[in-house]
Amino acid sequence: MNQIIDNYYEARAIGHLTDPEGQQPVMPILEACYDASARSVEANENRYSIGSIEDYLDDAAKPAEE
Repeated sequence: MNQIIDNYYEARAIGHLTDPEGQQPVMPILEACYDASARSVEANENRYSIGSIEDYLDDAAKPAEE
């Protein structure tokens, strides 16, 4: 995926976060933003939108609850 995201997961997995009790990123949202940004670069766009975050989270195939 991305070196920073990969490093975060590795540090968390081996118990080496610098501040394990501190605020942690919401990884599904961070990954969705990273993916949307990468797609915009590939499409030669200078902006991106994740539209509906539900499309990027687990169980995205399920209809959104209203």
